[in-house]
Amino acid sequence: MASQSGLGFCYLCGQRLTDTNVTRDHVPPKFVFPKDLRTRFSPDLAVLPAHSTCNRGHQLDEEYFVYSLVTLAPDSPAGRALLREIDQRFVKGKSQRLLHQVLAELTDRPTGLHLPGDAVVKRLDRVRADRVAWKIVRGLHTLQYGSYLAPPRSRLLEYFEPGRDMPDHYDLVLSTVDRGSYSAVFGWKHVRITDRPVPLSLWALLLWDRWIICATLHDVGCRCDSCVRGPLASWDEVA
Repeated sequence: MASQSGLGFCYLCGQRLTDTNVTRDHVPPKFVFPKDLRTRFSPDLAVLPAHSTCNRGHQLDEEYFVYSLVTLAPDSPAGRALLREIDQRFVKGKSQRLLHQVLAELTDRPTGLHLPGDAVVKRLDRVRADRVAWKIVRGLHTLQYGSYLAPPRSRLLEYFEPGRDMPDHYDLVLSTVDRGSYSAVFGWKHVRITDRPVPLSLWALLLWDRWIICATLHDVGCRCDSCVRGPLASWDEVA
């Protein structure tokens, strides 16, 4: 997929760009790709234009998003490379507060239960993580269709960590062709379902060949009651 750095609008807010307040934003965030792999393979990462203020407004959440999710991907090559990079940053005194926060979210005793073996559960600040996941989906939409996608009101995000079974209703999007150029680091799939009373747009994001994030939203232009109400709690409400 070609980058669309020549768009005349900010893909994050939809407003017109000016020469004095524009930057290129990576979709997904560049930090998803370990620096070692970027240096060795020089991947052609997708970028979109954005206001510098809009871009900076997501940076701390993006760092949290990557640090949090990669902790459960140490058995993938890309995940290991990124964990080494994070460890080096910590040794150099960078992002120490964030890393301590992320490590504190790992527990082997969720709600007082004892997990077998070395199993752990990763708690996740969903407000911060969801903000980044939707940013990625909106960026992919702009790359795919060349248009602005406002933050969807009728939407659902589900995270599937390594080894977790996924509901059958995501089979449709998961069975489609991976559209990512570097799927071992970041892959994505997308399908639109238009032959129903409420058309749906389904996205699947694959991180480091381990995490899957599924995003479901009513398709562009939907004005149903759910879209007016806002975020939903389950697939049944979306569908």
